[in-house]
Amino acid sequence: VTADDIVNEAEQGQEITLSGTVEAGSSVVVTLAGVTLDAEVSGGTWTVTYPAGALPPGEYEADLTVSATDAAGNTATISDTFHVDTEIDVSIDTPIEGNDVINGQEALDGTVLSGTADAGAIVTVSFAGITRTTIATEEGTWSMGFVASEIPAGESMQNITVTATDAAGNVAGVTHQIEVDTFVNELTSSDPVEGDNIVNREEAGDGITLTGTVEVGSTVIVTFEGLTREATVTNSGNWSVTFGPGEIPAGEYEAEVTIAATDAHGNTDEITDTFLVDTN
Repeated sequence: VTADDIVNEAEQGQEITLSGTVEAGSSVVVTLAGVTLDAEVSGGTWTVTYPAGALPPGEYEADLTVSATDAAGNTATISDTFHVDTEIDVSIDTPIEGNDVINGQEALDGTVLSGTADAGAIVTVSFAGITRTTIATEEGTWSMGFVASEIPAGESMQNITVTATDAAGNVAGVTHQIEVDTFVNELTSSDPVEGDNIVNREEAGDGITLTGTVEVGSTVIVTFEGLTREATVTNSGNWSVTFGPGEIPAGEYEAEVTIAATDAHGNTDEITDTFLVDTN
C-alpha cells in the first residue's frame, strides 16, 4: 500500500494509489478499510486512487480486498492487510526540579529531563542550545541528562523542545519553558556608615541603620557584633536593618557586618562590610 505497508499520518493525509494486474477486459472493485471504489482497467493493469483522508486516523490493521470479473463472468478475489498508524504521543514530565526553576544548587548536580513517547520512538531533546537523541523504552518513557557545565549560569528563560519520531514515520513535538536562576542578584551594602564609616559616641547613642540592595523577593539576615537580625526588604529591592543604642558595644574597634541573602528560588549569597566604632 505504501513503501513499507504502513500508512502514517502524513500518508493518511495524501491520496493513496493502488495498482495491480488483471486479465484484460475485466472489471475490478477495490475495498480499502471498508471504502469500495471501482478501479480503472487499462490493458492488463488496474489502478484506483483513494482521496486524502479516506482512511480513518488511528492505529489499526486495515483490510484490502480486490475483486475482478472477466468478460466471461469468471470472478477472482485477493485480500491483504496493512497497518495504519497516524498517532504518536510525546510529553515532558513537569514541573522540572519541582517548581520549573533550576537554582544554583540544583545546577551543580545537573538536571535530568524525562517524559513519555511511543515505545521505540527516536526522541530528540533540545535544551540551552544542546541537542541530544535517545530511544524511548518499551514502557514508553525517555530521559536525558544535562551536566552542570551545560546549564547556563545567571538568570534566563530556557525552552525545552522534545521531538519524537515513531517507526511509522509519524512526528510529534512539545515545548516547555523553565527558568534558570543560579545566583542572588545585586546584593550590596551601602557605604559609608554614618557618613564617614565611623560611629562615634553620639551616633552610637542614637543607634545605627545599615542599608543595601538585593534581588526583589529575597530574605536578608544581618549579623553585627554577634547579634543577628532579619532586615526589611522593600518591593524595590532595598534592605535596611537597625541596631539600637544598647546593641552597639562601646570602645574603639573595627566592626564587621555579615550580610546573608536568600532569594525566592533558594540561591544564597553572603558579603561582609566593616566600619570603625570609636566611642572613647
